[in-house]
Amino acid sequence: MATLYELTDKYQQLLNLTEDGIFDPEMLHDTMDSIDDAIEDKAIGYVQVVKQLEADAAIADAEAKRLQDRKASYLNNAKLLKKVLAGAMKETGNTKFKTPLFTIWVQSSTSVQIEADDPAKLPVDYVTVKTTYTPNKKALAADLKGGKDIKGAKLVYNDSLRVR
Repeated sequence: MATLYELTDKYQQLLNLTEDGIFDPEMLHDTMDSIDDAIEDKAIGYVQVVKQLEADAAIADAEAKRLQDRKASYLNNAKLLKKVLAGAMKETGNTKFKTPLFTIWVQSSTSVQIEADDPAKLPVDYVTVKTTYTPNKKALAADLKGGKDIKGAKLVYNDSLRVR
């Protein structure tokens, strides 16, 4: 049986192998096999690695959200600056500049603004209706478990690890 320090080092190696998201399953399997603990001790070590990876994923999600918010802020600021510049150019009558770095001009365009609070209130000739089909998986599962043969669906049994 390994000491706690050795266990920590071995499971840290296991964690290091999985952290980058790209790992060789054979190398991971060999590393797991090299940990010569009782199955219960291995299970505890594995769950500790799983919990650490899940915590790291949550941190990555939070950071991704923060960066998405920052991106949205940059894009909103850029949009505002473009609007202000276009307004100033139109107001001064200078609607086109050609420089060594950029050609900058104000271009007029048209767009449709929907005044109706509900697009369904528009005349039928101007509305597209889309239908989405979504399978009722609970009903399918119940009928498949009952032995019913349903074309396009089958019951798949999966095993998953639970930890409390």
